Amino acid sequence: MAMHSGNTGAQLMTYGITALFKPWYFDGRTVYWGELETTRSDAQESAERIKRSVQSRQGGFVSNW
Repeated sequence: MAMHSGNTGAQLMTYGITALFKPWYFDGRTVYWGELETTRSDAQESAERIKRSVQSRQGGFVSNW
């Protein structure tokens, strides 16, 4: 999967027989990871919260320079 600036997602992580999802946000330069979630939908919601948080710290503008 190719990551593009502004993308969010949920990476499947397996621990033995347990499946968990790790939310992420890519701003074009850095991947920000969240805490493990038990469902993909919860991880997607967390990824969106990460995105809003990062963008608010950057004034809503993501620099690709």
